[in-house]
Parts: sequence; C-alpha cells; structure tokens
Amino acid sequence: MKSADIILCNPPFEADKTATTNKDELLRVKQAAEILRRTVSAMQHRAVIGFVVPHSMLYSHKLVCFRSQLPRDFE
Repeated sequence: MKSADIILCNPPFEADKTATTNKDELLRVKQAAEILRRTVSAMQHRAVIGFVVPHSMLYSHKLVCFRSQLPRDFE
C-alpha cells in the first residue's frame, strides 16, 4: 500500500476452525497484530482505519501494551 485516506481491513486469519489450543489462538493473534502494525505504519497523516481482528486480540492479557499503544500513538 502506497497511500490511502481510508483503509478498511478484514484479513483472513488462517486458523483451523477445529483448533482449540492456546498455541493456535496465539498464532492467529500474532498474524493480526503484524498485519495491523504494517498497515498502521504505512498510513498517511489524517488517514482513517477500520480493522477486524480476532476476538482474543481485544481481551488477551499478553497484548495490553499493544492495545494501549494504538490510542497513544494514533488519534
């Protein structure tokens, strides 16, 4: 992505629907965080983003720092 004012993302987080281990969920969260990190770093000033993430990314204790960084670094 070179330049955009509005970015909407609903990336496919390829996880096995039958997988229920923490390792599988962690892989999906890492994929989402990396895609989000790359997208946000490529955004232009004053751009707007909408991003669908796995449910666990919103509530995982391991991602508290990542979640707190978003509103701090991006309005």
